[in-house]
Amino acid sequence: MPDPKSYLFLPIANIRGLFKREPELNDGYIQQGIDSFLATNPEENYILSRKKLSWTNNAELSSIELEYRKKFKDQLAQIVRKSPPKRNSYLGRLRYPSKSENQLAGLNSNDMLFVLGHGNWSTQYLCRKDEVEEDGITKVDTYFIDAPTLAATIEKSGLPKTHKKIKLNSCFGGSSDIVIPFTNNKLSSAVLAKNLAKALGDLGYADIEVGAYAYMTKHQTNGTDLYLEALLRDALGNMYPVKVATIQTAYSLRAGDYEEDPYRIWYKSDGSMVRWNEPDIPAGCSKPEMLDPEAHPEIAEYQRKVREWEEYING
Repeated sequence: MPDPKSYLFLPIANIRGLFKREPELNDGYIQQGIDSFLATNPEENYILSRKKLSWTNNAELSSIELEYRKKFKDQLAQIVRKSPPKRNSYLGRLRYPSKSENQLAGLNSNDMLFVLGHGNWSTQYLCRKDEVEEDGITKVDTYFIDAPTLAATIEKSGLPKTHKKIKLNSCFGGSSDIVIPFTNNKLSSAVLAKNLAKALGDLGYADIEVGAYAYMTKHQTNGTDLYLEALLRDALGNMYPVKVATIQTAYSLRAGDYEEDPYRIWYKSDGSMVRWNEPDIPAGCSKPEMLDPEAHPEIAEYQRKVREWEEYING
């Protein structure tokens, strides 16, 4: 078998249905990811989806309103204010769900397929953004696809059913501190990687594993690395984003296995979690209590499971 390679797939590549022509890609995070990939991989390994999507304007499409958002609304607002204001949100579905392409057909089972987009701490959607000028103000339209649509896009793009690993490079793709990946309650339904693995399993990808992070993901200025950012509390009780880990050459095979990419959470085709690890919290910081364990006993189970997995991984 040939040596494994890295491939990058952009699934939300067609939003022309709402425009006379396809708008220029101006999503900074996605463009940085493409540039990072091309810094260590040949151009032909970057693949734009040819699947056509139908878009429905969905003004109600937003994060699940959990106690997390209510409790930390001021801190979250500080982060949101740094971004252009939202304008429209669109939900995508495959326009021709039975039509197949062959863009991913040439991948070998051990190749690493990276999937790029935005994620959210409380939803199972992958997103692309489009900046638009309105009344002299830069605003953002967002284009979402859910895990089943993403799985169908991958399958109908020809990925062989023997494929083994997919990496989502998105914020909170593997869960978040508020989402409980270990249980089957309603919170765990928000994990994109888990739902993508299950959806691919339903499509016949029996050996697939999907891995993603439980943190915000940002690109380093050096052009090849990612870093993970968490909302942490300092000794004075203030909460702010803190860099907790750096993933070197994030789009290369150097980060192709568990040991080289230790903070990624992995899910199998039945939705079960096979790998969990967390970065060390920097000195002087602590993780805020996201929910009251007494009012939410599932949090205590979550924390117990985290300790079990950390002890298992650390030997």
